[in-house]
Amino acid sequence: MRPLDYGFEYKGWRYYPWEDLDPERSHIFHNVTHDSLEENNHFMPISSYDVPTEESFKAWIELGMPDRTTVNTAVGKSDMSPPKNIDIVEMYMNRMLLDE
Repeated sequence: MRPLDYGFEYKGWRYYPWEDLDPERSHIFHNVTHDSLEENNHFMPISSYDVPTEESFKAWIELGMPDRTTVNTAVGKSDMSPPKNIDIVEMYMNRMLLDE
């Protein structure tokens, strides 16, 4: 595994991806940490073949870092496939509309 040379920071949370390479494919692990937390092992629940956008990372933090099932249910997906960036942003936008 090797760290990738990009990431995001938002409200003290830091996203940094790691790539796991094997002969047939590569997977990206979506690590999220916060310096002030003792237990610091969070993962953004999107596909290991996808890379989050800064917008989706911020939306995920604002939503309280929901898990895969919560995101999929909120956007009406019946399967349990990993959410896509757009699913997280859609969930956030729907929440903002409800709060108005």
